[in-house]
Amino acid sequence: MITSRTIFRLTLGLVLAVCAAAPGAADESKARDRDSEKAPTTKRAAKTHTIRIKNSKFSPASLTITAGEKVVWKNDDDKDHTIIADDKSFKSDNLSPEDDFEHTFKKSGTFKYGCRYHPREKGTITVEK
Repeated sequence: MITSRTIFRLTLGLVLAVCAAAPGAADESKARDRDSEKAPTTKRAAKTHTIRIKNSKFSPASLTITAGEKVVWKNDDDKDHTIIADDKSFKSDNLSPEDDFEHTFKKSGTFKYGCRYHPREKGTITVEK
């Protein structure tokens, strides 16, 4: 026959066993956290660069970035513009005022570009590894 005294003893034994195991589990968890803090992170967030179009000029007209980074062209002008790479590696649709175009550069190199509507409107993106 199970008495309340037996139930009390079993419960007390279970509580003591859990308490005895808990510090080891906490130490193991702390060790995992410590190891993850030491692990180097290899992935970094890609940076975004902005080029503004105003008065039929790109600003900045020349930009150096790292491969994997994004460039956003923002039309702050009161005219339409386009972004077209000389080597045709990227090309925007028509950009009305307040529109923007973005391109992520995956390869290194020098990329010259211009606007279809304004022949003197030119820029260069240099992409480093």
